Amino acid sequence: MLTVSGVTSSMGNQGYGGAASRSATPPARARMSIYAAQRLLEKGARADMAPASTALREQRLELLLRRAFTMIRALARLRAGEEAAAAGAGIALAERFAISAAGNWAYRFSWRGADGGWSTRQELSGGAGNDALSLSATGGTARLAVDGGGGNDALAASADALRALAGGSGNDSLSFAGGVIGLVSGGSGRDALSVSAAAAGRISGGSGGDAISFAGQVVGAIDGGSGGDAIAAAAEAVGAVDGGSGRDAISVSAASLGVVAGGAGGDAIAVNAAEAWRIFGESGDDSISVIAGEIGRVDGGSGDDAITVSAGAAGVISGGAGDDALTLSGGSFGSIDAGRGDDSILLSARDAALELRAGMGGDVLTIGTVGALALHVDEGLAGRLDQVAITREEGRLVLDFGGDDRLAIQGAERAGAIFLHIGGEAVALSEGRAAAGLDVLA
Repeated sequence: MLTVSGVTSSMGNQGYGGAASRSATPPARARMSIYAAQRLLEKGARADMAPASTALREQRLELLLRRAFTMIRALARLRAGEEAAAAGAGIALAERFAISAAGNWAYRFSWRGADGGWSTRQELSGGAGNDALSLSATGGTARLAVDGGGGNDALAASADALRALAGGSGNDSLSFAGGVIGLVSGGSGRDALSVSAAAAGRISGGSGGDAISFAGQVVGAIDGGSGGDAIAAAAEAVGAVDGGSGRDAISVSAASLGVVAGGAGGDAIAVNAAEAWRIFGESGDDSISVIAGEIGRVDGGSGDDAITVSAGAAGVISGGAGDDALTLSGGSFGSIDAGRGDDSILLSARDAALELRAGMGGDVLTIGTVGALALHVDEGLAGRLDQVAITREEGRLVLDFGGDDRLAIQGAERAGAIFLHIGGEAVALSEGRAAAGLDVLA
């Protein structure tokens, strides 16, 4: 087992440059040492991949890391006296660095010119085989990427910042705890990804059925990839969650949520958010549950979907094609469109609007309690009042548009007011009576 610990760097985050020029180019002696260090690291990386015993590979990597850190600390001494005037990017090594590893690990450090100065990149690669790595660092690893490569890898990192943590192909276990991480990628295989961080840029499961969890303040995107994935996120802000193809289980708890998409396949989606923008089940028989203060849009997509929404205010609720079951409760629902198919809607709200379109099928609306309900009839379904037959059947108020398109309302008496909007007119419907011209049977 390889262990390197207690390495301290005095370089900080300053760049090279004199007080007059403010140039980001290092002094000549420093440049020579930089290039020597890079050649040493590249040579060591190649040697480490050569066939050898596990003990010998670990000895090579330990020697390589120690010599690299020694040379890099020497660069800090070369620019003594210049640090006060220097600015910009420089080498940012860990102030405290501990690592234990087993497998075919190789370390690579690169220093390259870029517009406005020099930049560094650090890479720790496991290569083929089953690798294990435990990394703990304080400061300076923001440009370090760890890649387990092929095989079933177990990688754990704790750091203020890390550029990337990748498992590669195989069934991998990846965990990160700390401040900020740019990318966590499982790659192909059935991976377990666990991230506890202040912020994460992207978490990707890749192909295969993955288990992904995030807990922290902010995550930009979580992508399950293909396969049946289990995704759980709890954060102040979540940008986007995409289950990808397969039967996914997605659970999100957030103050602010952008988009959740189940992808192809029958997905189970549960959202609890103060505010959410869009939630899509997409194709497949989906189960969607939303508790939110405000929700912009919930769309089941094609398939027989079960959608439950409890919200203070909701913009659009759409069942999509298929025989859907919608259970809606809360304050205001701006637009409810069950879509094509024989759908059932259970509604309890302060006010709501239901869209009725051609091809809607035979829908049943059951009213719990509603202050005001607006029924918007699309012109493609009916353009005039006399094109609608309104009857009462077994205690239900029935609107028949001809063919298979009809709406049966159970509990119409529990609505404060029901308005039928058709052909530019608004007609008030109530128990046992309607506006002139409508055929209502008591």
